[in-house]
Amino acid sequence: MLFFALSPIDSAQENSTLLLKIKELQSGLKLRYTLALPPLYSPEKSYPLVVALHYGGKVTPFYSKDFVTAFVEPALKNLEAIIVAPDCPFSGWTNPISESALLELILLLMGEYKINPDRLVITGYSLGGAGTWYLATRHPHLFSAAIPISAPVEEAAAGVLEHVPVHIIHSEQDKIYPIQDVKRVYQELKDSGAEIELMIVTHAEHDQLGKFIIPLKATIPWIKKMWEYR
Repeated sequence: MLFFALSPIDSAQENSTLLLKIKELQSGLKLRYTLALPPLYSPEKSYPLVVALHYGGKVTPFYSKDFVTAFVEPALKNLEAIIVAPDCPFSGWTNPISESALLELILLLMGEYKINPDRLVITGYSLGGAGTWYLATRHPHLFSAAIPISAPVEEAAAGVLEHVPVHIIHSEQDKIYPIQDVKRVYQELKDSGAEIELMIVTHAEHDQLGKFIIPLKATIPWIKKMWEYR
């Protein structure tokens, strides 16, 4: 377990290409999503894909945009990855409609861009963190790393995680999802042989999103290490 002291950060990925797009899926659902292409993007080059699941709240059009520009990009820009953040199409990321839409979106992007299928990372915050647990446990062969942040772990982590490494980020001060529950489930999974890490953040409330940028950035060496095993 890592304990992480926080300092403020105010940076955004410069020279990236930000796209706000809508895809009509096979179900007829029109899925809105934010797509960030790395600086100096080349269609000839293969890229990792980061799937970013936003937090809760009223999902207005392109609700995911701020989640990308203010959080995921500043944290993970050094991965030089394509980042996709859909607007949640239904009531939470663990809903079958949301799950199906997300999986179809990933397949569509893999047909549209050169994405390395061995370098798919899923991450999410709070509601999105719950979705990260859910999708990592249900589709372990799809993702090379999962990073749930400030998320509940009880239901999604009931079974032993196999094949997909997980790096939990959680605050000691989280009053919504107490750190004690997270530590317990982490230890159970660790003891069972799961590839799992826990970074404990200090001096951050559940809704202080900006204070989790540096901790998320600190997972980059771990992500790259996990890629070496693919």
